[in-house]
Amino acid sequence: MNTYPSIKEIYEQRRFDNRIKHEERIAHVYSICPALKECDKKLSILTIEQTMKNIQGNSSSPDSSYSEAVNQLNDERERLIEEYKLPKDYLEDIFTCKDCRDQGFIDGVRCHCYISLSARMLFQNSPIRRRMEQENFSNFDFSCYSDNVSKEYGISPRENIRRVYDSAKQFISGFPDGTNMLLHGATGVGKTFLTNCIAKDLMDLGHTVSYLTATQFFEVLADHSFHRASPETEDMYNYIVQSELLIIDDLGTELNNEFVATSLFNCMNVRALQMKSTIISTNLSIKQIEQKYSKRIASRIIEQYNIFPIFGSDIRLKNTRTPNNP
Repeated sequence: MNTYPSIKEIYEQRRFDNRIKHEERIAHVYSICPALKECDKKLSILTIEQTMKNIQGNSSSPDSSYSEAVNQLNDERERLIEEYKLPKDYLEDIFTCKDCRDQGFIDGVRCHCYISLSARMLFQNSPIRRRMEQENFSNFDFSCYSDNVSKEYGISPRENIRRVYDSAKQFISGFPDGTNMLLHGATGVGKTFLTNCIAKDLMDLGHTVSYLTATQFFEVLADHSFHRASPETEDMYNYIVQSELLIIDDLGTELNNEFVATSLFNCMNVRALQMKSTIISTNLSIKQIEQKYSKRIASRIIEQYNIFPIFGSDIRLKNTRTPNNP
């Protein structure tokens, strides 16, 4: 999907709406304070007169009388604004993003608002968005987990998932604080469901979340690294770098090679230095992560991540069973 025409239209609409809002604001203030309108009119006339002098070569710089008149009018303007209890910047141009002034770029570089908007538009059309409509905390069902104690873990799957659930809620309440999570367990035990719950809550709170499967994540990194990224992919890469939370789902399902291991370690390092959180879900144990990637990656996870095993029977199989389909 080409996001550029629609993004361009959004910025054009922002500028148009803010210009109309600014004009309506000025008209309202002038209607209740004609003296302020007269001040602005005199300032405009003085500026035009001085500009004409400069064009005609009669003056290379404003004379003292011009500067004095402008200062007096500005002082009177400030007095009137204060008298009518208006914010000091009330009559200034209005921008949705003051950093780029609703242009989307700053010195040729995409503004943070452009990157965020682009990612949101990509997210709106992604299957993950539709999944989150169902996979959220309001639909979390503890009864999907057995209350029989596991010999391996010493607690039941249900008691364990309640602990993980509470930790996920704490992660959200403390966000953003640079905390990281690793969820590991067999296929179908609810790792992805839980990461979707966390992602939805944080996005509803206005935080930036980048959510990709491991395959998608490394494809974006490879496209950027080897200069073969499309505009959409490059936007996604920038969003991954800047997002407050990065979720890598199903680590270990991607095609493994030296680039993957190096990229994963570098990504973990950079985000840790920036105090930006990462959540990884995987079928792999820590020992298997060490074998598949490297010892230093496994060590970094142990040092910097809160590790939560999730165990039990396959929830997806349970949910597909019916009386006619046991």
